[in-house]
Amino acid sequence: MNWLLSSHRIGNVFGIDVRLSYALYLVTGIWAASDLTGPYPLLALVTLLLPGFVFLHELGHSLMALQHRVPVEEILLHPLGGLARLGGMVPGPWAEIRIALAGPATSLLLAGACYAVMMVTPPDATLLIYVMMRLNLMLALFNLLP
Repeated sequence: MNWLLSSHRIGNVFGIDVRLSYALYLVTGIWAASDLTGPYPLLALVTLLLPGFVFLHELGHSLMALQHRVPVEEILLHPLGGLARLGGMVPGPWAEIRIALAGPATSLLLAGACYAVMMVTPPDATLLIYVMMRLNLMLALFNLLP
């Protein structure tokens, strides 16, 4: 069972290793498979999209850290969310605030983009976009909790 606590590298973005927890594969696979066979196949698609939105959220934190010359060791995606692991000290309180707010700002921008697409999409095709907008809003709000 030790493999559930480990992760593997799936790529490198802007010099930052991106790692996926094996447990995320297990949880996402079981959840998506159970939703595919149930009455809500849209939920299965959302289950598969959520780690991508969490990655973009963590990338927002990471890119702001890099802008402040703080090295980022990795972005780790696991069943409970994501983590951008910084490799150094943040130079001051304003930099720390900017780094902390960059993730929610990214999620809010994604939610805004989904809303804009939803406004120009026929009503019968907006459910998935609406759910994607809500996911990003929840990510932003959850991350702003102390």
